Amino acid sequence: TIAVSGNVILNKPFSVVCRSDRGSVPISYTLMRGSEAFKTLAVWTALEPAHFTVTIKTKEEIRDFTCEAQNRGPSSVRTSAALNASVIEPVSSAELQLITGPDVAEGQSLTLQCQAVGGTLPIEFHFYKGGQEFQPDPDKSGRHWSHIIKAVTREDSGTYYCDATNRAGETRSSAKLTVNVTLALWKLALIGLFCVLLLLAIAAFCVIWHKSRAAKKDTAAELSVKPSSPKSDDSLTVSLTNETEVYNKVAVGPGGGARVSQCESQSPPGSEDISGDDTPS
Repeated sequence: TIAVSGNVILNKPFSVVCRSDRGSVPISYTLMRGSEAFKTLAVWTALEPAHFTVTIKTKEEIRDFTCEAQNRGPSSVRTSAALNASVIEPVSSAELQLITGPDVAEGQSLTLQCQAVGGTLPIEFHFYKGGQEFQPDPDKSGRHWSHIIKAVTREDSGTYYCDATNRAGETRSSAKLTVNVTLALWKLALIGLFCVLLLLAIAAFCVIWHKSRAAKKDTAAELSVKPSSPKSDDSLTVSLTNETEVYNKVAVGPGGGARVSQCESQSPPGSEDISGDDTPS
């Protein structure tokens, strides 16, 4: 008979066992791979099996092996059936997909899906955020496992990855993906409105400030060209001199006639008319 010992894993050595239930020793066992002899071993103890270490690269190769046993020459050769055993295929790779994209707004849902490429079922998945493992949702379907966050928060931002493994014992990790949780749309709208109002307030302040400065400059210019008012103690003096001419008066004489009298110039007090006849009397 022919059988395997332990698990058969692709690309890993495993043991093929050849054994005969009858026959006297020594028994010579030959492991055939297709039509070629792979290796021959002699057993000197009754019912003792022969162990051969082999490696296969594909599942189909497992059917290529047979055993031949003989103890009295070629005429005593007995051939087993082809080897039939389960072959475990390791997981080739793991891929993490973000169904809703790397950028998601607060309150929206986020779906992380880890998918195993290749590998014999069952497959075990693990999810990580920032190097710390967390328990995903039980949404498992053979070769992929999904984790759904129904309403994300800012704390859900970070780096995510997953790994997948099976009975082959080889763990495959996915590439790391970064999730960015942005502000909710209503928060962005509120911030935008606040910025617009702030800009309008700044613009209004600048206009008022410039107008105030312009008004102050105009007032200063008016004050600089206005004439000075006279002082309160200044007085206007009117001098009357002795050269002041007194105009003729018109007098009404007796009987209604008019008489014109010539007013002479008044001399200042103390002055005398020194004009006269220079001839001696």
